Amino acid sequence: MKIINPSYEVLDHLDQQSLAVRIELCGRICYKSEDRIDQDSALPFVTNMAEHGHNSVLEMGVVTLEITCTDQEQITDFFLLQPRYLQIDRTANILLVTGSIRSFRELLFFHPENVVVRAVCFLLNERHPYFFQDVVPKAGWASASDTPVTVRKVALDTVDCLPPERLLKHRYIAVKFIVNRAVTHEIVRHRPCSFLQECLSGDTVVKAFSGGKKWTMEELYRIFRQKNCGLARSKIRVRTKNSDGEIVPAKILSVVRSGKKELFKVTTKNGYSIKSSADHIYFTEYGERRLKDIAVGDRLMLNGKVISREWLKTEYLEKNRQRKDIAKEIGMSDAWLGKKIREFQLQKPKKMYPGRKSGHEVPGMHSEKEKRQISKRMSGEANHQWLGSDVSERGARSRLYRQDNASLHHCDCGKKAQEMHHIDRNPANNGPSNIEYCCVKCHKARHNDGAMVVWLDEIASIEPCGVDMTYDLEVNHPAHNFAANGFFVHNSQRYCRYSEDKFGSEVSFIKPMFFSKGSPEYMLWEKAMQETEQLYLQLLETSTPQAARTVLPNSCKTELIVYANLKEWQHIFSLRTTKAAEPSMQEVMIPLQEDFQQRFPGSFP
Repeated sequence: MKIINPSYEVLDHLDQQSLAVRIELCGRICYKSEDRIDQDSALPFVTNMAEHGHNSVLEMGVVTLEITCTDQEQITDFFLLQPRYLQIDRTANILLVTGSIRSFRELLFFHPENVVVRAVCFLLNERHPYFFQDVVPKAGWASASDTPVTVRKVALDTVDCLPPERLLKHRYIAVKFIVNRAVTHEIVRHRPCSFLQECLSGDTVVKAFSGGKKWTMEELYRIFRQKNCGLARSKIRVRTKNSDGEIVPAKILSVVRSGKKELFKVTTKNGYSIKSSADHIYFTEYGERRLKDIAVGDRLMLNGKVISREWLKTEYLEKNRQRKDIAKEIGMSDAWLGKKIREFQLQKPKKMYPGRKSGHEVPGMHSEKEKRQISKRMSGEANHQWLGSDVSERGARSRLYRQDNASLHHCDCGKKAQEMHHIDRNPANNGPSNIEYCCVKCHKARHNDGAMVVWLDEIASIEPCGVDMTYDLEVNHPAHNFAANGFFVHNSQRYCRYSEDKFGSEVSFIKPMFFSKGSPEYMLWEKAMQETEQLYLQLLETSTPQAARTVLPNSCKTELIVYANLKEWQHIFSLRTTKAAEPSMQEVMIPLQEDFQQRFPGSFP
């Protein structure tokens, strides 16, 4: 066990580093992977964050720009966009704009046609192309000379010389806190800040991947709290969205009760609704976003539109639609749809491709004669998948029976039938109406007759709905999400495994200010922390890190980066340094305020 004092660090040394280096350091502190930082790690890290829509990490870097526009209508059009996350000051036809990388990315994504937005992002893309690779306009970048807008980056030294009222808005400072969990819960309530470090109501419904079974979050919490229910818990599989947008099963690792919080009800145009806290993360058409950053009109990812084999056969073969058009309609990539077409054995005949050469005329493809020769050469014991005498007597009889009957028929694809397909999936029902004769490939396609994918629904309203108990769960899937009330949401906890070597196989706790070291109260607290650490390490032997972490108390050490402008820091200090503030909060905020007074005496008298 390690006991440390609470502390803070003003990360002003990052002001002299590039945006990529700053964002990487902040992000790796969040992901507890600081040991992976080296001379060449920044660009791959920030590129990966941008591609995967990890927007909270991209809030850790801001840029100040001076925009000159001679056309007043263009400036008016820019303000009508109601740009979020930006600080804007206007003097005649000159705008002073400060915003995070996330804010500029989202402006370009939503409003690529706006002249000011294109000019700003054109400059940023020239300097930092790795932030904009996935949001480049389809028409490409317009040259800066083609617009009446001039954009210039403002150096930090120039920002520091701004008048006091502008300095407060455009000067951002990042502070790293090492405090207990109680303090972080207070800090993250300051919504204009950016944080690197969420919950659903108890009546939120989580459906099983298949079978129609469903539970509320409260019921799942009770199930995972009960003893002697390990078998029942291990069989629960919920729906999660993989990187291709396809819905797959995932195992629940743990369910956490997060306490009472203020809830908001999100309702879509198609009638779906969910209640969650303002900090819960949803999957939108442009990446992950917290509810507090989502507005009416945004589109959220919902579970599950079924793309069946018959539907795809009708659209792709019978209607002869283009693959890219079908992919756009269902919200999936062209490559994913091509994969499903091959799995369903729905490739278009050559005659449907005008001017296409036959197989033997295309380099690298086999003619029909060559295919027959290869098939003959790889049959029987020459085939690496030959089972030989390992096939059971019962299995051999069944196989011979099916092949003998199938050999009298032909598959729909024109080939000789080799197997029997049972339409109702019951191999004991051999009635004529339940049997289809097909080749091996088509038989496999029959059993792979549908795929469930996500779809987008527009938000109709977001309304407060009071305070209630909230819950969250963790799933065992790299995508870290699950379907709740039909919405795909992020599982909201980040965990450290303290048993790993990087943490010295011990838990770190923050020394409480309430007890003097050596006093009876301090010794009692220290004993409680030792027992907690032993319980945590013991649980790790039989449970996941996420489940074991539920025993850790508020005294557990937490690292948090807060990034805000000076005006918001003024507001934080006005609330967190008074006598009414939580004592542990005062312990770090009062000396931090004094530090800010020395750095910015004109802004913090």
